[in-house]
Amino acid sequence: MPAGEVTRYGSVREACAGAVEFEAKNVALYDRLLAAGPLPQDVKRAFDHNRRSSIDHHKPAFERCAGAAASRGAGRGDGHRAGRGAGYGHGQGHGGRGCGHCGHCGGQS
Repeated sequence: MPAGEVTRYGSVREACAGAVEFEAKNVALYDRLLAAGPLPQDVKRAFDHNRRSSIDHHKPAFERCAGAAASRGAGRGDGHRAGRGAGYGHGQGHGGRGCGHCGHCGGQS
């Protein structure tokens, strides 16, 4: 897709599925940036914070929206992040209110 174009989705569920893919690509981007070489400590901290937010908050919220988390089944996963919840262990979390932390996905700021 050319820069500046926006994907149109037929439903909120489809848009959330697209957002799941985007968050996975976002994590991969931060992985590449963090591995690219020496970074100032504050930049490294910001990249790591954004990466963790995608993994722990944004992606699980969009998975719930898209129905992906429910299809994997509760209680599976490795208990990542102190064993909170379903699927990848990220929890069912915030009752569908978004990540509860960034304000961009319906959560609280």
